[in-house]
Amino acid sequence: MKQLFLRREPFGGVLYHIGEGRLEFLNHTGYEIYFGIARRWIDEEILTHVKSRFQVDDPELVRSDIQNLRKAVLDPVRLPKRHAVAVGVEVRGIPTLSAPLEIHWEITGRCNLECLHCYNNSTRNSPQPTLDQIRSVVDELKEAKTKVRGIIVSGGEPLMHPHLREILETIRPLAAEVVLATNGTLVRESNIAWIAGMVDAVNLSIDSSNADSFSKFRRHPDILDKTVNAMRLFVKHGIPVVVQTTISRYNVDSLDDLALLLRSGGAASWIIRLPIRMGRARNNEQHFLTAREGQTKEPLFQRIRNRYASDFDVLRVGNRFMWSYDEPFIRHDHKTGLATCAAGTMLAAIRPDGTMVPCAVFGDTASPEVHSLPVWNGRFLSEWRNAECFKMMREIKLERIVPCNSCAKLPDTCDGGCRAVAFHTFGSVYEPDPDCNYVRAFRCDQSS
Repeated sequence: MKQLFLRREPFGGVLYHIGEGRLEFLNHTGYEIYFGIARRWIDEEILTHVKSRFQVDDPELVRSDIQNLRKAVLDPVRLPKRHAVAVGVEVRGIPTLSAPLEIHWEITGRCNLECLHCYNNSTRNSPQPTLDQIRSVVDELKEAKTKVRGIIVSGGEPLMHPHLREILETIRPLAAEVVLATNGTLVRESNIAWIAGMVDAVNLSIDSSNADSFSKFRRHPDILDKTVNAMRLFVKHGIPVVVQTTISRYNVDSLDDLALLLRSGGAASWIIRLPIRMGRARNNEQHFLTAREGQTKEPLFQRIRNRYASDFDVLRVGNRFMWSYDEPFIRHDHKTGLATCAAGTMLAAIRPDGTMVPCAVFGDTASPEVHSLPVWNGRFLSEWRNAECFKMMREIKLERIVPCNSCAKLPDTCDGGCRAVAFHTFGSVYEPDPDCNYVRAFRCDQSS
């Protein structure tokens, strides 16, 4: 059976298909059927269970539902793209879950590096919550008997928090999976054992196999050896390493060399991205490729995909909207319904100051429109349910996003882009994602 996460909700339940990133909203009968499937019950056992909870007038109909849901587990392509509440669904808003399924937790704003692309401007003097503040959120979730699918522990640099060990010990029981996002420079033989004993995977930032280029990008001397040593220590202790690489002028033409380093070091997956133009990246544009330069590098990105795909469990490279440069915009029927996104619907990010945002990419703004109140001391679940930023994300109407609402690429090729990037660029979640060339062409036409 594929990786699944099932949780009961007041309206029934949710089933998250982890590998495919699909979220399925279930009525009460659907939840109980999946509950039985998860326990490997045969059909008659599941039917008996459903009868014990609800009045069943037509057992054959339930048997048919059981078979159909078994097939959906084995073949998630039967579900709509990405989320079950998908583009075109005519509902007022996405149901509010009792708690997020995933939490991106920035346990510190402090970092020992000053990377050119840092989306949240982390420095050595950034805010940092106390251990008691962090524990107050964990205690609230424990009291509510809520378990989440995953928690990504990040920063800043999480190893800058003096109580990281206690934080991981506290968080661990809440989540089916705990991921540590780190630059690796503070990982040592002296701490690797307890770190590896509390996390299921690591996101590790490595941008170049050239020590000088790596130091220039991360704004700190002599760190490549430390980071590569961290990768090897995690692999030695059985922790899968997902390497995150940001494309810049320092590394775009030497990705082959980096691939060989990562392959020899045992990295499980490799994610290669263009930077998000926010935070420190906005003040360092000269170090990054322009949109047109990124377009010219697409043959290189495709060659990297083809050459190294078999070396990693997951390999993702390059431009999100490359087809918008190569294919003409084709107008389609005007689409209505909800434009869905994991941010604010199944995901929340806790900032070092205690405020919550729909996802970490929303964090680099002081706008109260996208920040909750601080969640310490028993306010996490109420802010998740009621903060305006989360309500906003659960009710985004596709028809208001132009030109996406009439693009033939939606929803099969594209989900409409990133709402956080749209907000940062144009000031509204109802604007299109500027990384799509169709958007550039549309705005050029509008201004002429």
